[in-house]
Amino acid sequence: MDCAINDDEFPAAGAARNPRERLPLSQGDDERERLREVIAGYQRDMLPIGERNVRLAQHGYNQGLVAIVPVVQAQRQPRALHKDYLASLDQYLKSPARLRPALAAAIQYFTTPA
Repeated sequence: MDCAINDDEFPAAGAARNPRERLPLSQGDDERERLREVIAGYQRDMLPIGERNVRLAQHGYNQGLVAIVPVVQAQRQPRALHKDYLASLDQYLKSPARLRPALAAAIQYFTTPA
């Protein structure tokens, strides 16, 4: 039984031997890690700061120091951030599904007799 990996049959195998190229699975892992960091940034920094800005703008309005327009703008900012946060979360949660075709091809290749 010949166990040689033919790059024509399974091009990703050749990429694994070339350190400058990456397998689709490792690229997916990198993307998932990047999204995890983005989501953490939203949760840790951006969303709380946006909410704090709304509270400060509302307080300033209640004190007569700020007009209504800056308050409305401050209220829109967290909504936009939250929308972006949800889009990132959606991509993160869908990322394992995008890896399935590459994983299935690798499993099929390595488990199919030559």
